[in-house]
Amino acid sequence: MKKKFIIFSSALMLTHLLVSAQDQNASAAPDTSSPFTLFYTIIILMLLILFFQTVIIRRLIGLVREQQYRIRHGREMPEEETKVTAKQGEDFFSRVFKALTRSNPAGKQKDVMLDHDYDGIHELDNIMPPWLQMILYGSIIFAVVYLLVYHVYDIGKLPHEEYADELKAAQIQKEARLKLVGASIDESNVKQLTDVTSLSAGKTIFIARCSPCHGQQAQGIVGPNLTDDYWLHGGSVNDIFKTVKYGVPAKGMVPWQGVLKPDEMQDVVSYVMSLHGSNPPNPKAPQGVLYSPQAAADSTAAKKDSTKMKS
Repeated sequence: MKKKFIIFSSALMLTHLLVSAQDQNASAAPDTSSPFTLFYTIIILMLLILFFQTVIIRRLIGLVREQQYRIRHGREMPEEETKVTAKQGEDFFSRVFKALTRSNPAGKQKDVMLDHDYDGIHELDNIMPPWLQMILYGSIIFAVVYLLVYHVYDIGKLPHEEYADELKAAQIQKEARLKLVGASIDESNVKQLTDVTSLSAGKTIFIARCSPCHGQQAQGIVGPNLTDDYWLHGGSVNDIFKTVKYGVPAKGMVPWQGVLKPDEMQDVVSYVMSLHGSNPPNPKAPQGVLYSPQAAADSTAAKKDSTKMKS
């Protein structure tokens, strides 16, 4: 008996440790699929199955003993011996099972018969099974605790609050991913953006950082006019990004890679390119080489063809 109790207690303790470890992992890295709940449910079901199997096996052993006695002696086992055998067969599991399934003794219906009589049908005042009572009382306790936790003291979060938190967490993850994507932008993969948000951000940066040399409308002051077709260091999005990133120190253009983030440089480059042909007042005279997007595309294609021929 003691040995079985120790084994059962050890199993419960091991289950508790496993569940606690799973709970810590779930809290460290939240997962919407809730693996902790599934794990916990499986463990409880396994323990319940093991419990009922043990009780059934013990009862079968008692029945086998009575049958063996009947075969050997040709008569039923005496009541005193039956009680001794039943007592020997009782263990922790059997007592718990009996306590959970306690009911009125069979054959004593008259003791629990009520005075109600409906066409010869009598009502019995049977005992509610303890396991059903536990469910009933547990539901009542749960309802009271739920009311206090979620609606009186606001300790827990209601479903719509948890949903709002999930949305915030998703937004934070989205921003983190965008930062990683923004950090990987360089002159080889930069794109010209046309959305209002990016152009507005680029304009803010341009006014704050670039307008002292290029003017509020990019008409050119110390630096060149950025709205015409002439460029000193190339007019493609890749060329302009490269100029902004590394600068041209010999001509007074400072490098901005230590000040602006890659995605910020992409925004300001996109804004500058959106000003092409805006014809601001008092523009500075053209400087550099005439840039044509079509000519640049043809030149790039020609270089690729020549490379293929050489290979």
